[in-house]
Amino acid sequence: MPFFYGFRPYVVCPKPPSVLEYVNMAIVFSWDALILYMFGGKALCYLILGTAFGLGLNPVAAHIIAEHYEFIKGQDTYSYYGILNIPNLNIGYHIEHHDFPNVPWRKLPRLREIAPEFYNTLPQHKSYLLVVFKYIFDKDFGAWCRIGRNHGDDIKQKRN
Repeated sequence: MPFFYGFRPYVVCPKPPSVLEYVNMAIVFSWDALILYMFGGKALCYLILGTAFGLGLNPVAAHIIAEHYEFIKGQDTYSYYGILNIPNLNIGYHIEHHDFPNVPWRKLPRLREIAPEFYNTLPQHKSYLLVVFKYIFDKDFGAWCRIGRNHGDDIKQKRN
């Protein structure tokens, strides 16, 4: 999952990297080199594996699958309102986030409270663990259920 999402932008909607992206890469690789030099290969391996396991198939990272995979035909975004929103900084309030991207994470539950007629009737996830279970064991569900969008068409429509 971390590798799929790391390289997805370069495959789905490729664009030439900006100067700031090159600066970011230079800074990241410089820190990696410094950690390798100062603390050795085990420290760098720890950071890489921590990222891989943290974004892998586990209930806390299941939001990656739960947010934009098509569990119900035609519904491309879902929210989750369970206890794992606490460590995930309310990322489960995903439809709310898409509706109002400038609302800070800490205020997303309040947004749902003041507009229940818009959110309570939409399909939602009850458990991230069930999302992971379905992703692994349901033969009719998997990586191919990710909804893709043609961002170039969106940009053209906004300009017209």
